[in-house]
Amino acid sequence: MQKHIDKNAFIKFKKEHFVIWTSYLFTTIDANFSGEIAQQMKNRATSIATVMQLKMNLYKP
Repeated sequence: MQKHIDKNAFIKFKKEHFVIWTSYLFTTIDANFSGEIAQQMKNRATSIATVMQLKMNLYKP
């Protein structure tokens, strides 16, 4: 997480960056995997993105 916070100090991450990242990841998961484990991967990615946004004060539900 610290590397992302350090990078954010120079180039601000925006909500859109996380939307793009998760959409690319979900597309890749859907193209290569299916079932419960694939859903767990997407759930975990969503959790990671949410925590990162919270720590960078970007998350606004």
